[in-house]
This record gives sequence, structure tokens and C-alpha cells, in this order.
Amino acid sequence: MNINSSTKEEIRVNIKKYLPLVISLFLVVVVGFLIMSSCKPKAVETVVDENGEVISESKGNYDPWQYKTVTANCGVDRQTGDIICTRVKDGDASQINNLLSSYGNEGWELADTLATGDVNTFIFKRLK
Repeated sequence: MNINSSTKEEIRVNIKKYLPLVISLFLVVVVGFLIMSSCKPKAVETVVDENGEVISESKGNYDPWQYKTVTANCGVDRQTGDIICTRVKDGDASQINNLLSSYGNEGWELADTLATGDVNTFIFKRLK
């Protein structure tokens, strides 16, 4: 293949034009990779106490959290329209507001809920 001088000059111009951009992008990718590879996940040791509460003890500069799960069958009361939850563990039935308030008064914060059919799992957390 024979390349004429005008094509060679065009290639040189394009290389000079785009080479700094290519080098810059390459350096950004390398620096990003180095930063990401130096990040280490925080180490967490999980401990379960005698009440079945999961306590996560963080190692490092993180706040230690306690977690508690409450599983309940929840449904709507046809007369009042309130959501009534019956705890699976002890059979205690209460309005959802009362259930959440009772744990809130103990310092627990609702972190998440999981629902499977009529069974709901409430996940609470609080600082240890």
C-alpha cells in the first residue's frame, strides 16, 4: 500500500490534534484505577446478643450501629381503615403507628421494611 504525502500529512495533523486528548483520558483512567484500588472496605464484626438482636461493631472511624428486626403480619382493619400488625414472635397486635412509636421511644429508627405477602419485616437501627 502506497500512501501519498498529503495523506501522511493528514495523519500527522490528526495525531497531533487528538494525541493530547487520548493521553489525558488514559491518565484519568489510570489515576481512577489507582484511587479505587487503594480504597478498602470497612471491616465489620457481627455479633448476636441473647435477645437475637444483631449488633454490628465497626472497626475504624465509623459509628457502631445495633440492628433489630420485627416480623409481623399486617393488614387493614375493615372497620377503622387502620393498618394492624400482629407480631409473629409474641402475637402482640397493635396499630402500625403504635408499633413504630414504641420502638422509636426506645431510640430505634426504622431503617427499612421487607414485605412478603401479609408478612412484613421491619428493620430498625440505633447507635450502640
